[in-house]
Amino acid sequence: MKNWSIALRLIATVLLTSAAAQVAAKDKSEPLTIQEQGSFAVGGKVTTNRGTFNPKQPTPQGQTLHGDHAYVFYQIPMHRRKLPLVFLHGTGQFSKTWETTPDGREGFQTIFLRRRFPVYLIDQPRRGNAGRSTVSATIAAVPDDAERGAVRSRGDFRCVRGSVPQNRTSDLCNSLARWRTRMADRNQERL
Repeated sequence: MKNWSIALRLIATVLLTSAAAQVAAKDKSEPLTIQEQGSFAVGGKVTTNRGTFNPKQPTPQGQTLHGDHAYVFYQIPMHRRKLPLVFLHGTGQFSKTWETTPDGREGFQTIFLRRRFPVYLIDQPRRGNAGRSTVSATIAAVPDDAERGAVRSRGDFRCVRGSVPQNRTSDLCNSLARWRTRMADRNQERL
């Protein structure tokens, strides 16, 4: 299983790097024509509170709570390729990871749309647009940007631990740090 994981990561890296290099040469202002776009939720839980809901005196009694689902945003270009690309973010991130780079360049979402791939951006449960949980939790506001390590985008630069290259600004690092989300439980890597 570990070999498959390594192989898939290597293939994804090669594909993403190749596409990024090819699209970088294209005129960014060329318009994209999207045939279809939308979003949907997948999975999750529905909990129902005991009792009867009274709309004149609303309380949690008799109400439902939908949560712990994944959220998917998709775009399908005109003259699409046969197979779509599905983008899944890493721990502590959300689908914003794929939209644009922190310095404003096109992200992989747009790069692959320009290459006629349908794209699906997934927010894992309790992240981004899938942030609603059926489990009560407190998320502590703890400064941890340096602890999270060297945050990278397309290109090789570090924005934390005090090593920001000359061509990068602190605004860029600030933008990149805002892309991350906190987990309710620091030890909870997966739901």
